[in-house]
Amino acid sequence: MPFNTDGLVIKVNDRARYSELGVVGKTPRGAVAYKYAAEEATTVVKDIVISIGRTGAATPVAVFDPVQVAGTTVQHASAQRR
Repeated sequence: MPFNTDGLVIKVNDRARYSELGVVGKTPRGAVAYKYAAEEATTVVKDIVISIGRTGAATPVAVFDPVQVAGTTVQHASAQRR
């Protein structure tokens, strides 16, 4: 395709068949989603700095040599909170 995607959804294109397949929980059996594996790249970490947000939360940010990932140049990354 002429654009980047991170997955696709396949759906049954027949209302009667879609209804006949039914739903399990909140998931319709007539539609399936697939997610592609994430693109990965290797680079060199130059530094780790602490970024202080407006609420005062401290977040570590990695600074590394620029690398191309999914059509864009990336040179900073921070950890995702869970």
